[in-house]
Amino acid sequence: QLVTPQDDGFFTIGVLGGKTESNVGTLWRSAYQLDAAGIFVIGNRYRPESTDVVKARQKIPLVQYPDWNTFCAAAPYDAKWVAIEMGGE
Repeated sequence: QLVTPQDDGFFTIGVLGGKTESNVGTLWRSAYQLDAAGIFVIGNRYRPESTDVVKARQKIPLVQYPDWNTFCAAAPYDAKWVAIEMGGE
């Protein structure tokens, strides 16, 4: 198991401006595998995709934010943020 349960909190994972809607299915599958409490998308709408092969959407909540400022305003108090950029140009 890659992630052990945390006694003092939770984590969610998300994507900002995903390039394709299939990114959300992959994100959901990753959240399921990592035992995340939820996922979020910023700036994109979601519709079910075939990349969610474990049907994680039935087990893990999705929160959609229209923009970065809305996401920041909704962040839990004193939350630690970790950002990873992959494939940027």
